[in-house]
Amino acid sequence: MRVPVHNSGKLPIYVGACIVLPGETRHFDERDVPAQFLPPPPEPESIENSVPSPDPLAELLQGKVPEIVAALPALSQADLDQLGQLEQLSAAPRKGVLSAVAEEILKRAE
Repeated sequence: MRVPVHNSGKLPIYVGACIVLPGETRHFDERDVPAQFLPPPPEPESIENSVPSPDPLAELLQGKVPEIVAALPALSQADLDQLGQLEQLSAAPRKGVLSAVAEEILKRAE
Protein backbone atom coordinates (compact mmCIF):
# COMPACT_ATOMS: atom_id res chain seq x y z
CA MET A 1 0.00 0.00 0.00
CA ARG A 2 1.25 3.46 -0.85
CA VAL A 3 1.46 6.01 1.98
CA PRO A 4 1.58 9.78 1.39
CA VAL A 5 4.29 11.64 3.29
CA HIS A 6 3.81 15.41 3.49
CA ASN A 7 6.57 17.74 4.63
CA SER A 8 4.94 20.67 6.38
CA GLY A 9 8.23 21.86 7.91
CA LYS A 10 10.85 24.31 6.62
CA LEU A 11 13.63 21.74 6.13
CA PRO A 12 13.75 18.71 3.84
CA ILE A 13 13.02 15.32 5.37
CA TYR A 14 14.45 11.99 4.32
CA VAL A 15 12.38 8.90 3.75
CA GLY A 16 14.63 6.03 2.88
CA ALA A 17 16.92 7.30 0.13
CA CYS A 18 14.50 10.02 -1.02
CA ILE A 19 14.17 13.65 -0.02
CA VAL A 20 10.80 15.27 0.58
CA LEU A 21 11.16 19.03 0.19
CA PRO A 22 9.15 21.51 2.32
CA GLY A 23 5.53 21.75 1.19
CA GLU A 24 5.85 18.63 -0.93
CA THR A 25 3.93 15.35 -0.66
CA ARG A 26 5.38 12.11 -1.99
CA HIS A 27 4.01 8.59 -1.93
CA PHE A 28 6.07 5.66 -0.68
CA ASP A 29 5.51 1.97 -0.09
CA GLU A 30 4.35 1.41 3.46
CA ARG A 31 7.34 -0.79 4.23
CA ASP A 32 9.73 2.07 3.34
CA VAL A 33 8.11 4.73 5.55
CA PRO A 34 9.42 5.19 9.10
CA ALA A 35 6.80 4.82 11.85
CA GLN A 36 6.86 8.54 12.66
CA PHE A 37 5.50 9.36 9.19
CA LEU A 38 2.80 6.66 9.11
CA PRO A 39 -0.76 7.75 9.84
CA PRO A 40 -1.98 6.63 13.26
CA PRO A 41 -3.98 3.41 13.24
CA PRO A 42 -7.73 3.89 13.55
CA GLU A 43 -8.94 3.70 17.12
CA PRO A 44 -11.14 0.69 17.75
CA GLU A 45 -14.60 1.47 19.01
CA SER A 46 -14.73 1.00 22.71
CA ILE A 47 -17.20 -1.51 24.01
CA GLU A 48 -18.81 1.15 26.16
CA ASN A 49 -19.54 3.39 23.16
CA SER A 50 -20.77 0.70 20.82
CA VAL A 51 -24.27 -0.50 21.52
CA PRO A 52 -25.04 -3.76 19.74
CA SER A 53 -28.12 -3.52 17.64
CA PRO A 54 -30.85 -5.72 19.07
CA ASP A 55 -31.74 -8.80 17.05
CA PRO A 56 -35.42 -8.45 16.16
CA LEU A 57 -35.83 -12.23 15.91
CA ALA A 58 -34.34 -12.79 19.35
CA GLU A 59 -36.67 -10.11 20.72
CA LEU A 60 -39.61 -11.79 19.00
CA LEU A 61 -38.72 -15.10 20.65
CA GLN A 62 -38.89 -13.43 24.06
CA GLY A 63 -42.64 -13.06 23.57
CA LYS A 64 -45.43 -15.54 24.16
CA VAL A 65 -46.40 -18.19 21.62
CA PRO A 66 -49.54 -16.38 20.31
CA GLU A 67 -47.51 -13.19 19.73
CA ILE A 68 -44.86 -15.13 17.79
CA VAL A 69 -47.46 -17.00 15.72
CA ALA A 70 -49.18 -13.73 14.82
CA ALA A 71 -45.88 -12.25 13.58
CA LEU A 72 -44.89 -15.19 11.35
CA PRO A 73 -46.70 -14.09 8.14
CA ALA A 74 -44.81 -10.77 8.13
CA LEU A 75 -41.37 -12.44 8.22
CA SER A 76 -39.29 -13.18 5.14
CA GLN A 77 -38.41 -16.78 4.30
CA ALA A 78 -34.83 -16.30 5.56
CA ASP A 79 -36.06 -14.74 8.81
CA LEU A 80 -38.56 -17.56 9.24
CA ASP A 81 -35.83 -20.18 8.81
CA GLN A 82 -33.56 -18.36 11.25
CA LEU A 83 -36.38 -18.01 13.77
CA GLY A 84 -36.94 -21.76 13.67
CA GLN A 85 -33.23 -22.42 14.17
CA LEU A 86 -33.02 -19.97 17.07
CA GLU A 87 -36.00 -21.61 18.77
CA GLN A 88 -34.49 -25.09 18.30
CA LEU A 89 -31.22 -23.92 19.85
CA SER A 90 -32.90 -22.32 22.85
CA ALA A 91 -32.65 -23.94 26.27
CA ALA A 92 -36.33 -24.93 26.24
CA PRO A 93 -37.69 -25.06 22.67
CA ARG A 94 -41.46 -24.55 22.56
CA LYS A 95 -43.44 -27.04 20.49
CA GLY A 96 -46.06 -24.43 19.66
CA VAL A 97 -43.50 -22.09 18.10
CA LEU A 98 -41.72 -24.87 16.22
CA SER A 99 -44.96 -26.26 14.80
CA ALA A 100 -46.19 -22.79 13.80
CA VAL A 101 -42.89 -22.08 12.01
CA ALA A 102 -43.07 -25.45 10.23
CA GLU A 103 -46.70 -24.80 9.19
CA GLU A 104 -45.80 -21.35 7.84
CA ILE A 105 -42.90 -22.81 5.84
CA LEU A 106 -45.19 -25.50 4.38
CA LYS A 107 -47.89 -22.92 3.62
CA ARG A 108 -45.39 -20.81 1.67
CA ALA A 109 -44.08 -23.84 -0.23
CA GLU A 110 -47.52 -24.43 -1.79
